[in-house]
Amino acid sequence: MAGRNDLADHNDFATIPGRMGHRAECDAMFAKWCEARTVDEAVNECAREGIPCAKVRTYAEAARCPHTLERDMLQQVPQEDGKLAPITGPAAKFSRTPTRIRSGAAALGAHTDEVLAELGIDAESRKRLRDSGVV
Repeated sequence: MAGRNDLADHNDFATIPGRMGHRAECDAMFAKWCEARTVDEAVNECAREGIPCAKVRTYAEAARCPHTLERDMLQQVPQEDGKLAPITGPAAKFSRTPTRIRSGAAALGAHTDEVLAELGIDAESRKRLRDSGVV
């Protein structure tokens, strides 16, 4: 792999502990090998050698991936303003009990009074905090 068959019997690179001890050198050699290839070429060559790998996708690429779409991983959820937003859905999928996102995210500050009340802050103090711009 990586055009360095000469390293197969080298003490520093022939074993996992050896490679771990020389990680920076291994990373540099692999980076240099990758520089001479497109992403697809590098992925295909690694796959042919039995090395698990995949392209790192952008969010947009992952969102359009057939696997993502088929698994309903991005679910369109209504937000406070009425617009739909793609939200990552539950990872677990069940054939007889489909999983869905039940609601969109709460608006900023929607639960402030509840949280402050739970902390023991009375209504008058909460009003002062609001009026002064603290919350």
